Amino acid sequence: MVLGLRETLWVLIFSSSSVSQPVSVQLKLALAALIVQIPGKNWIDPVADLFALVQQNPQHQIVSAVLEVLAMIPEQLSNRSIQFQSNELYHEKCSVLLEKHIDNLIEMVLKVLQSPLENRLKVSKDLLACLLTWIQFGGNGSKIIETPEFLHGLFSLLHSSCSKAVVFEEEEEDDDDEEEHLQIIETCCELLVELIVRMSGRIEDWDDNQQGDEISTLNHGNEWFDRLGRVWIPTLSSNLCQLPIIKSLQLRKEQLQRPLITLLCEAIELFLTSLMESCLLYTSRR
Repeated sequence: MVLGLRETLWVLIFSSSSVSQPVSVQLKLALAALIVQIPGKNWIDPVADLFALVQQNPQHQIVSAVLEVLAMIPEQLSNRSIQFQSNELYHEKCSVLLEKHIDNLIEMVLKVLQSPLENRLKVSKDLLACLLTWIQFGGNGSKIIETPEFLHGLFSLLHSSCSKAVVFEEEEEDDDDEEEHLQIIETCCELLVELIVRMSGRIEDWDDNQQGDEISTLNHGNEWFDRLGRVWIPTLSSNLCQLPIIKSLQLRKEQLQRPLITLLCEAIELFLTSLMESCLLYTSRR
């Protein structure tokens, strides 16, 4: 019965074109809930099968559907109506479904961010939204923090969409295209803010451990401040001051201004925090 349900949902979601959008969303939720609850012996690695489907069928419709299901898996793991037999089983599910495949998702994001702009815009919103839910749930942001290519690609996409938003405002282009770019801007900003918060959390973790081995904590602090100085702060400062973002902030659109202002505030807080901590680090060495 479980396998029959799996096959039915799979066909309806990925092979049928006659399903309406509201019904499609419910079917994807059902598949995500099944993936979370199905015993491993009945479906060994469902997330690997989803990634394999994208490789076999890279059409936009299939990719978007897969990404929507992947984004729903962390939500279903947090669903209080789904009961696990033990905490061990719950953590095993988290490991098999999310932690095991975070590299695959990051690789997929980098591939899209490094592709031509037209290809990026087709799936970027769904892809970044999926990655955001995974990071928010599992705290798997460290590998992205350590990947400069991801940060540069994300800002490239943000600049492109901000430039488009300015053009839409000046020339009154199609409303649907404008809404899509606004959603990309919002998702980019949310993801950047999430990563900045996690970068700030690394500094706080270092502070919390200062009562331990002084040499190891100093080395840990040096490592993160070195990364801040080499990658994050220069990239944030140079990209946030570029013309597309500045022009976008001048438009009287709350949907556009709100995520960008939030991003600026979080970046400034990271700058101030890193400055204060670097001063403390310098003082502790003397």
